[in-house]
Amino acid sequence: HSRPRVLSWRVATAVAHWLRRSPRRFLRLWSRSLGEAGPCPLALARAARRLVVATAFAHEASLAGCERIHAHFAFSPGKVGRLVAELLGVPFSLSVHARDIYTQPYAAIKPLVDAADTVVCCTRHGLETIREADAAVADKLLLARHGLDLAEYPDATPAGDLVLGIGRLVKKKGFCYLIDACDILRQRGCHAPCQIVGGGPLYEALRTMIETVELGEAVKLAGPCTNEMVRHLLRSTAVLVLP
Repeated sequence: HSRPRVLSWRVATAVAHWLRRSPRRFLRLWSRSLGEAGPCPLALARAARRLVVATAFAHEASLAGCERIHAHFAFSPGKVGRLVAELLGVPFSLSVHARDIYTQPYAAIKPLVDAADTVVCCTRHGLETIREADAAVADKLLLARHGLDLAEYPDATPAGDLVLGIGRLVKKKGFCYLIDACDILRQRGCHAPCQIVGGGPLYEALRTMIETVELGEAVKLAGPCTNEMVRHLLRSTAVLVLP
């Protein structure tokens, strides 16, 4: 379910549902959330938008019989997830990753950590960062590293010579360096095809870069792909690059 437009029938239906089902809980949640946002107009606007999104998601989650809400990142997704869980009256858990831990003070994510019954950390360093900041939450921290189910890739021999990069098309992912590397390989006589999977604001800039160095069809921007499409590409990949 994608995020709804603020002014939509989907939101109006959800508001009516919660006013009828749990009016006190619904109004108390709105009052508390807007109060926590403080007097800043921008913060109030963001809080109101999160409330609208959470109201719609909670309605749809109740219809689907959801028994837990789990959110990734201690930014807006976590804040919306917490609101959804509170409206539904179900447990809430949270995954923290990197930017949400390291680019804001712990006080900013503490309300989400406190509300969650489990906080999943994808690195030992991330887990230790939270534990050092707040020893009282140590028991709810869970280490679950990112990875692949290797059972889905029983044949370790690449089926082709594909060079593959996967990620959002943003500066920190470094795909400009992968394109540079493909240009260097071509100059050395290696013409292995390359695909970059993902979408993002740098799509046109990277496409222009590929055209400028005249790599043509040698480097392909595949755009966003489904999990199954990514698995298929991985099975035929000789080199997976994280530039």
